[in-house]
Amino acid sequence: MKNSSERKNGPFRYRNLFLVALFLGVAHWIYLTWDNPWRVPRYGLLTKKVVRFEWDRDHGFTKFDVKAYPGDWFVERLLRGLLSVKLRPRVAVYLKPSKWKEAEGDTVFTMVSFCPLVLSDSLGTDASEVRDPTKTPLMHAAESGDIELTRNLINSGADVNATDQNGKTALFYALKSSGEAAREVTQLLLAAGAKANVADRDGYTLLMRAATNGEIGVVRLLLKAGANPNIKNPVGDTAVSLANREGHPDVAALINDPSGRPKAF
Repeated sequence: MKNSSERKNGPFRYRNLFLVALFLGVAHWIYLTWDNPWRVPRYGLLTKKVVRFEWDRDHGFTKFDVKAYPGDWFVERLLRGLLSVKLRPRVAVYLKPSKWKEAEGDTVFTMVSFCPLVLSDSLGTDASEVRDPTKTPLMHAAESGDIELTRNLINSGADVNATDQNGKTALFYALKSSGEAAREVTQLLLAAGAKANVADRDGYTLLMRAATNGEIGVVRLLLKAGANPNIKNPVGDTAVSLANREGHPDVAALINDPSGRPKAF
């Protein structure tokens, strides 16, 4: 009978390592040959996976669907659970500092293909797309400067004064396009009854945002629609002071043009 020292120095010395390698090899083979839509390329060491989530500030993640190890077996659910525990804090990093009350999106992460080992995000492995579920199709169209789509949505009855979770209407999103597209979309929205005197959750009016961006054509349209240049934001700025601060004296002059409007200071 072999004593412990003989077993330590004999062929038993590598038994644990062999068992681990065998387990990983079998797991890798099963994972590569399993018939599922997320199968990784044969012999690939690393693979990219997706987690789809829904989140709100009061309840945290209301949905966290890891698209890996598909199936309902106990082992598959356990592996997805391990990945979920690892990934939730990483996704939350993008959400908690934001001002959003709710969000949805996808995060792509990189993992070892044959075990639930996720590479650190410090290696630049994660890519997240976070979307605002309160953002309407009309807001998307206005943001992209799509004049035809904006017109079609308005004609289909889209609410031009609907707000997202930050208090922004489609007119605010129109400011994210630029030039002629911004003016055309703004004109369409105002003609459809969009309100010119609205402020977002930060207390900035449409006129303030347009003046800050130097969008003189949009500023002219908003003033014509009755935007009040004397409204102040929470720190006491008006559209004129913001225009001057951002280097748009032509916009400030337009707002202060003596045409029967109260002068803004």
